[in-house]
Amino acid sequence: LLDLLESYGYCCYSIELNEYKTIKRMIKGFLQFCARENIKKCHLIGSDYGGFQILQIASYEKLKNEVEIKSIILINSFVSVNNFAKLSLKTNIFGKL
Repeated sequence: LLDLLESYGYCCYSIELNEYKTIKRMIKGFLQFCARENIKKCHLIGSDYGGFQILQIASYEKLKNEVEIKSIILINSFVSVNNFAKLSLKTNIFGKL
């Protein structure tokens, strides 16, 4: 997909945000990435848990002052991680959600 988008002139990045233990830290990491790459507006694509992550990023109120989200594409994505959070408390496999 990235190759196709690049062929239309889009600059594409594939980033992993799974290392962050909280949503606030994940959003801060995304904003730092955008600042480093001088990204002022973007389209976000997320699949599975990545879709949940971009929904969290796009809904963050302070983001609007720094990065304009032009569109969101979700592919087989989560809208909630409540069930995983319960599992995480028992097994600690996802860290703190």
